[in-house]
Amino acid sequence: MRTLGPNEVSLRQGQKNYLQFGACEVRCRDFVRKPTDDEHDINNIK
Repeated sequence: MRTLGPNEVSLRQGQKNYLQFGACEVRCRDFVRKPTDDEHDINNIK
C-alpha cells in the first residue's frame, strides 16, 4: 500500500474499505461506531 502523506489510505480507498468491513483500515475497526440516524447515509458512497 502506498502512503499518501499523513494518511495511509486515500479517501476513496477508505470509503471502499468502510463499505467492505466497517472502517477505513482493518486495524481501525475497534475504534469505529455505527452511524447515528441523523448522520450521512453510507449507501450514497459510490
